Amino acid sequence: MYALPGGPESVLAENPRVKPDDLARIRANFGLDRPVPLQYLSWLERVALHGDFGYSYVTGEPVIKMIARRIPATLELMLSGFILALLTGISVGVLSAVKRHTRLDSFLTISSLVVISIPVFWFALMSIMLF
Repeated sequence: MYALPGGPESVLAENPRVKPDDLARIRANFGLDRPVPLQYLSWLERVALHGDFGYSYVTGEPVIKMIARRIPATLELMLSGFILALLTGISVGVLSAVKRHTRLDSFLTISSLVVISIPVFWFALMSIMLF
């Protein structure tokens, strides 16, 4: 957020009704006028002691509610990926064990090593382009 021009409060600064005095007060209320390490320690203390993740700078709603809304989709994606990987891995492993020291075994072993070696971020980008 701090690498962006204007910082986290730039969303509020774009509003023509927000005056510079109001913006300074908002920065002080959010604690944005303090150094970043102190802001982080303050946030960490709120999370660890009170379970308070704070409020979104953009929507103003509690961050924990935003996370809770997205957990079902995340779990569904995670579970489906885990089941797919488990079924594929067991199938390839059993087939490779049954056909030990054959061309199929060599092909499956090399293919598995190649798939494992592909960087995840690159594979994700290619999957997005493909699907």
